[in-house]
Amino acid sequence: MLNRVLELQANQAPFDIKPQLRRIQNMKMGYPEMFDKLEPLSREDLKEIVSSTNHSYKDKLFAILLRGIYFEVVQKGPKLKLLEWINQDDSEDEIGKRFKAISESNSPRTLFKSFQNEFKIPGLGFAYFTKIFYFVRKAEGKTVYPILDKWLICAYTAISAEIEGNLNTFIKYMKEPGRYNFDGGLRRKKPECYENYVHLMTTTSEERGIDIDVLEEKLFGVDLRRDSSMHNPRNMYRNWAVNSALSTM
Repeated sequence: MLNRVLELQANQAPFDIKPQLRRIQNMKMGYPEMFDKLEPLSREDLKEIVSSTNHSYKDKLFAILLRGIYFEVVQKGPKLKLLEWINQDDSEDEIGKRFKAISESNSPRTLFKSFQNEFKIPGLGFAYFTKIFYFVRKAEGKTVYPILDKWLICAYTAISAEIEGNLNTFIKYMKEPGRYNFDGGLRRKKPECYENYVHLMTTTSEERGIDIDVLEEKLFGVDLRRDSSMHNPRNMYRNWAVNSALSTM
């Protein structure tokens, strides 16, 4: 499975942020004016914004969140909590503390745990705060901590099973009591899971001679509504689950 995924072309096209800005406007909340003038954001554009000393921490956090579908898929309550937190008077200091912790981290597990506790950001789950990990460390030339979301948990679970020849990763992190649903849910030992996922991604990147961000893009796949073929990694993971007698989402 991993070999088949690595043969695919990565999809790193620039991301249109205008729909996300409209959703923020619809909630009667503000965002930095600089984003009204931007074309769709590529990963390189975002890296330049995050690494620049000409942008505030607030600008940088918005840029990271806008390159994605946070404001499209997350419920209104958490979105409002996040926007209220970003717009509070001391947000620049608070965001700066978190960026500093990310930059200085030498343990993915410890950093993940801190964002569940003292550095928790209202309205942001791990799929989004690991995105901040990725872009901050990438911009500063540090060892990359890759993004972990539902589909990358599926990738990690399926590929670990392929490598190890068992369902230990699924049972340890995803399985619900009495159920065998392969749904991308991360249900226990999340910091430990993230550390092991980072290790797998880093090792695979080094062994296969592929940048970790390209590896992550390949493993992420594309929306099944756009590509329902078996060339889509998401269907590869679902097919693996069916063959392993698991129920799929």
